Amino acid sequence: MAFDMSQFYQIFFEEAAEHLATIETVLLSIDAARPDPEKVAEIFRAAHSIKGSAATFGFDDLTGLTHEMESLLDDVRRGRRPLTQAMVQACLAAGDALHGLLAAHRGEGVADRAAAEAARQRLLQLKDAPDHDAAVTDPPAAAVPDATEWPLYRVRFVVARFLAGSDLLFGSMLEDLAALGDYELLEPDPAAPGTRCIRICSGESVDALRAAFERLAEPGSVEITAEQMAAANAAPALPEPQPPAVAAAGDEALFDVADDGSYGFFVPLETLPAAPFGTDDPPAAAVPDEADAQPAATARELPRSADSSIRVGVERVDRMMDLVGELVITQSMLLDAAAAIGPAAGERLLAGLALLQRHTRDLQQSVMAIRMVPVSMVFSRFPRLVHDLGMRLDKQIDLVLEGEHTELDKGLVEKLADPLTHLVRNCIDHGIEPAERRRAAGKPEAGRLRLAASHLGGHVLIEVEDDGAGLDRERLIARARAQGLPCSEDMSDEEAWQLIFLPGFSTAEQVTDLSGRGVGMDVVRRNIAALGGRVDIVSRAGRGTRFSVSVPLTLAILEGMQVAVGDEVFILPLDAIVESLQPERASVRSIGGAPRLIAVRGEYWPVVELGHFFAVPEAGRDWTRGIMVLVERNGSRAALFVDGLVGQQQVVIKPLETHFRRVPGVSSATLLGDGRVALILDVAALIGTARDSAAI
Repeated sequence: MAFDMSQFYQIFFEEAAEHLATIETVLLSIDAARPDPEKVAEIFRAAHSIKGSAATFGFDDLTGLTHEMESLLDDVRRGRRPLTQAMVQACLAAGDALHGLLAAHRGEGVADRAAAEAARQRLLQLKDAPDHDAAVTDPPAAAVPDATEWPLYRVRFVVARFLAGSDLLFGSMLEDLAALGDYELLEPDPAAPGTRCIRICSGESVDALRAAFERLAEPGSVEITAEQMAAANAAPALPEPQPPAVAAAGDEALFDVADDGSYGFFVPLETLPAAPFGTDDPPAAAVPDEADAQPAATARELPRSADSSIRVGVERVDRMMDLVGELVITQSMLLDAAAAIGPAAGERLLAGLALLQRHTRDLQQSVMAIRMVPVSMVFSRFPRLVHDLGMRLDKQIDLVLEGEHTELDKGLVEKLADPLTHLVRNCIDHGIEPAERRRAAGKPEAGRLRLAASHLGGHVLIEVEDDGAGLDRERLIARARAQGLPCSEDMSDEEAWQLIFLPGFSTAEQVTDLSGRGVGMDVVRRNIAALGGRVDIVSRAGRGTRFSVSVPLTLAILEGMQVAVGDEVFILPLDAIVESLQPERASVRSIGGAPRLIAVRGEYWPVVELGHFFAVPEAGRDWTRGIMVLVERNGSRAALFVDGLVGQQQVVIKPLETHFRRVPGVSSATLLGDGRVALILDVAALIGTARDSAAI
């Protein structure tokens, strides 16, 4: 009976990607001269987990490469050879090759088999090299504790349902435990069907042990007991870890061994067009029979972790988010209908709708929280990028990450990756100077690159800042003029900095694979604008440059204010509104009969007449009868003239780009309770229009 394991492929791909991210992060943080044994062990465990899971699913290429990485790291963690920078670079290259192989198995490209084989051969060379060739650095600062010094634990758990009756699969997953220490699989208790007991000697924390065993167990069934030290010291050396014995010949109903190498548990994926890597693993021997001794009377039960989580497909969350959006629209329609009934007849209906509104908002916030992920999902890719570019350009760079736990919508995080990568590359290539120039300028040889994220109202602010040479205003204007781009000697510093976002603009003297073609920065601004965000620049000569990227927390639902302009209704994001007022005639400065500026408490705000801007024929033109809505975004501000305020409402954002071209001043649309479509205004674009209008 074949067991189709294809449903678990996606879980394997996700877990393997997480392990590869761990390997890269720890490798970049480790000091090869004095490595932390815990970090070496963490890399080893991640590689071992990938190897074990890949072998279960028949991905021999992944298994072979991770086997060589694991073997080399095992020598290091056991003190047989010191860690060297060459080993770190080899493991990083192997990680890149594993990323490519993993993507190919997911159907997302073609694997670079030559690079994978080269990485494997490099690991083999380092492993087989004599100790005096490998020992180019000092040995680790602290020796890895000997296994005989580790505490002994007894772990009891109920085998997970998907493993029940699948001895080969269970045995393959058990191999992951070898990364934690020496273990012994004890005989099952006949009185507790489905329950297994393992004795393990490990230097890992109880939480780490519990996390490892929860992959094999039913939720909440893992019990870990520490045995007495006296018993642990007197215990004989544990045997080499082995998978459970294969079922007897009479157990054909349990599983069938297929000729295609799938072992009857899953339908194998199509093999990539290349010869698989081999492994040096010896064949497993049968597990010796052991008596299942009971825990010592004085053993203590260790606390369990209360944290738990489940993996949910993004498409399911998106579907739930769409349904919540429709529920918000339906609620708005009911409120409009109830208002038409009248307060007397509809009092109970209005009370019920108020309760529905509260529950809908709670549901919406809960669903939005599911889609929120930390910005570290993007930040985690930059240590490797900075490391590689620094070595390539011969620049020393210290990367500082702040606010990594700041959360925003998962869709936004994924779309921010490319723009932020361009900004980081720009800071390293153009901003931070080589070491000799920094010394001459009285700066530390190592440049500083800072990435920070924080919440700012309904937006997330991400800053990319370097302490390099800064932007040269005169050079920017000269280069723009030489390239035929619009510029002026009278433009402000802020306007001069924005020149770098013009298509085709570049200050590089020669074209390289990093810069010089004038593409990249214009894409940054365009992509961020497509997210409803904005990028601003602050730069000081010789001090550095800061890019500030502001994007909304989510692209799904926002709090808005309905404003009337003639017979039309527009939506203004509530977090952009400072205040609203009815202007006095003396406070408005007009040019050619059209208001350009309004004075508010001694300060002048540029004005945009929305009726004129959107050509609404019924819009009022007497600004003393209408309302000025003062708005602010990213430090800039304007006054928007409307006929009146309709009221505050939570709206569901519907994108327009799918069916219409991009309209200046409009970011998206929504459905109102009466079924009409209302445009959601782009406040940043309107502010830019107001500043241009006031300058005429």
